[in-house]
Amino acid sequence: MAGRRGCVRSLGAYLIAANAVTIATQIWMGVQWLLNAALTANPIGKIIVTIGALVGAIIYAWRNCGQFQAILQGVWKFMKAMFNWIFVVPIKILFLLGKMIYDALRFDFDAVAEDFNEAKKDKYDGAVGLATSFKKGYEEGMKDFEAAQAAEGTNAPQTQNNGKPPTTKPPKRSKTDTTKAIGSKKIVIISRMITC
Repeated sequence: MAGRRGCVRSLGAYLIAANAVTIATQIWMGVQWLLNAALTANPIGKIIVTIGALVGAIIYAWRNCGQFQAILQGVWKFMKAMFNWIFVVPIKILFLLGKMIYDALRFDFDAVAEDFNEAKKDKYDGAVGLATSFKKGYEEGMKDFEAAQAAEGTNAPQTQNNGKPPTTKPPKRSKTDTTKAIGSKKIVIISRMITC
């Protein structure tokens, strides 16, 4: 009889300690929430949260939206073509202008005409490249996205229930189980296992 009283006292002490830990964890969770709110309320915290949200939105859109990916690739192709139009084409034209002057001083007017036509062609090709670059990038982006979606579809796990993912049922508990929540962990005390 005395052994059972000691066991009951031990169990009572354990339950008091478990409840104290639960209360302390809940208090700490509230304090942590207040600290997080204070840190995100300051201007630097807001900037960091905004940048993080923007990066997250871009990553999400890149992975899940083909048009977004295609538009970004089209804009990138356009920017490359613009760089070519602004820097490379004028350098080619200036080089051909110098060649035209050199050929004119040699009185080789056929070469001057060829150089002029080549400069005109470079200018025209640069303009056409600029005009068609976005469309090419957009089309390549859509093809890349569709290829990635197709590859992802072949590597996806097999599903049951008409395309729905399989569901798992939680384990059944006996009527004698009691659960105490402490933060995100659970301690299950099975009363029939405690024998003294």
